[in-house]
Amino acid sequence: MALVMLPETASSESSDVGENTSPVKTVETSRWTCSLCPYRYGWWGEIDVGAGRVSKSSNKFGDYRGLNDEGGFMALDGNAHFRSGDGRYFDIVADDLGIDSRQLRARAGKRGRYSLRIRYREIPKYRGFGAESPYLGTSSGALTLPTSWQPASTTSEMSELTQTLQPIDLKTTRRIFDTELSWRLGQAWSWDADYQHQSKSGTRPVGAGVLSLNASHIPAPVDFSTDRITLGLNFKGVRSHWRAGFMSSRFKNHKESFTWQNPFTPLPGTEVLRSSLAPDNEAYRFDLAGAWSYGSRLRLSGSAAFGHMNQDDPLLPYSINPAFSDLPLPRLTADSRIDSSSVDITGRLMARISRKLKLDARWQHDQRDNKTPVDNWTPVITDFFQREPRPNRPYSFERQRSSVALRFRPHSSLGLQAGINRDDLERTLQSVEETQENSWFIEASVRAGPKAGLRARFESADRGGQPYLQVTDFALPEHPLMRKFNLADRDRDRLALDLDLYPSSAMSLNFSYRLNEDRFGDSILGLRISDSDSLNADLSWNPSRLISAHAFISQQTFNATLAGMEFGAMAPWVSTTEDVFLTAGIGLNVSFDEKTQLRLDMVSSEAEGDIRTNSGVGEAPFPTLETYLFNMRLSLDHHASQRWGLKLLIEYESYDSTDWALDGLGPDGVPAILTFGAQSPDYDVTVFRAQVSYRF
Repeated sequence: MALVMLPETASSESSDVGENTSPVKTVETSRWTCSLCPYRYGWWGEIDVGAGRVSKSSNKFGDYRGLNDEGGFMALDGNAHFRSGDGRYFDIVADDLGIDSRQLRARAGKRGRYSLRIRYREIPKYRGFGAESPYLGTSSGALTLPTSWQPASTTSEMSELTQTLQPIDLKTTRRIFDTELSWRLGQAWSWDADYQHQSKSGTRPVGAGVLSLNASHIPAPVDFSTDRITLGLNFKGVRSHWRAGFMSSRFKNHKESFTWQNPFTPLPGTEVLRSSLAPDNEAYRFDLAGAWSYGSRLRLSGSAAFGHMNQDDPLLPYSINPAFSDLPLPRLTADSRIDSSSVDITGRLMARISRKLKLDARWQHDQRDNKTPVDNWTPVITDFFQREPRPNRPYSFERQRSSVALRFRPHSSLGLQAGINRDDLERTLQSVEETQENSWFIEASVRAGPKAGLRARFESADRGGQPYLQVTDFALPEHPLMRKFNLADRDRDRLALDLDLYPSSAMSLNFSYRLNEDRFGDSILGLRISDSDSLNADLSWNPSRLISAHAFISQQTFNATLAGMEFGAMAPWVSTTEDVFLTAGIGLNVSFDEKTQLRLDMVSSEAEGDIRTNSGVGEAPFPTLETYLFNMRLSLDHHASQRWGLKLLIEYESYDSTDWALDGLGPDGVPAILTFGAQSPDYDVTVFRAQVSYRF
């Protein structure tokens, strides 16, 4: 920073220091200017206008990008900024305005006083690669089949299926609008208010049918919105800071249900079937959070939140089947109510016992009180089969977690940590009403000067609880030897290793290893083993101000063993799964001069999944699931002059996958299931984009 001093007139004042009085010169700095400071005032910005082209249509490639269709598109981006000498500012940034993943962000205000932020974003989601369906009226909520449709007992006997199949767009679009206002009320106090509106519309796949006789893949309508309001009052003092807040959320589904025509030969009353959609609901929460410190030796922080959730939509009849029209509901609305609370002295109670030893203690209490009334209900399964009455389960829980850790640094290059944790969870209407998990960890970190650092951490946890009991409410019975993995006794060990190397000021290397082992020793049926490990290496290289590069490689492996048994069988079947992921990538940024920048990013990822099942009769393993992805992005940014520039982007992506559950089956590949006939994604897509840039 260079300061240019303009001629000034020094003033002299008197100041008493002890018994002596001497003149003190003070310099008037209000007219000093900074000739090299990066601060800009007034208006400036950039507009990028151009066009692009997608080489091939692919829903998988367009997922979240919004570039799913072959052909051209508008490439429109831009930003504008304003700064004034009194602290007022304005920023607006627009990305991808010409495609379905557009974003717009703006903010304005006065520094240190108030600010206003506005954000808008669209997120497209595509499902189904090559999906087809004979259904009509997907957006109406009443799906019908063509008038020429002939129901049949199996898909291969549906004579009109081939002629009536048509491509179906299984796409949803999420639109998010968010605005936030914050205002300072002096030096210590401020308040903020946030409003967010989210909507989601389109079509998504669901599956439904009649008992286990047949089923269909159905394009269900999606049309709902969520409105959320958040308010906060903040205080920031010398030793403490606090926040009191309120949040209100309301979910509105504009379609309460949808119906579809049964494509199979219907049983009596199942010519048209119906399914409900997510009900309207609302929630609110009050919260308080803060922290207080006493010097550098003691810090206490915590939070508390109390909320309520309510869902009271009118209930649909048990079934659309006329045969069950006389079944009365125990009440006409859901009348679902849940109170929740959380008290968190997560806070840390952090005490510096000595210069080298610190204590970190935490305690957290969470409670969910489900006050939904309990009544007996008479469910009708898939609009055809009536079961005996049974009560609903208003699930509640109470959870307490606590931990204590000691941190000891005997030397500037050595750090040691050790701690214990306790997790107590009480549930209602579950097979295990109370579990306790005790865990401990130890960690060491060593630094060998400025060139290397090593960190190692080991954790061990043991979860146990009350005897596992079957919940009796006339629901479908579970096998008495079955154990749900989230309730079963479990032993868990975790290991983490990190090595950081800095061979030079321009280069850094990181190697990391993670291992997780879960053992469910008392589970005869259910999940028995769940293991995962990962090995990662990262390289960063910055040889000069104009060049930077990075590279990484990672391998992850997931293994699991689970067992099951049919009623009446003499021995369980055992299934093992193994998933392996290998990912690597490189990146390069080069600035040839002040006018031209080049960026290259490449990433490759491979995944394989194997499933083997052994019931004692020598089954062959399932075919291997395979996925391969390669992506390359090359961009060039050239400023031909102070005002004008050119931006070029080329992106290539290759994707190949195999899935035995999809490939080659088609809509009628399974006799009792009418599917979308979707296939595993397989594509090679190139996107080219060119933009003219104008700066002002």
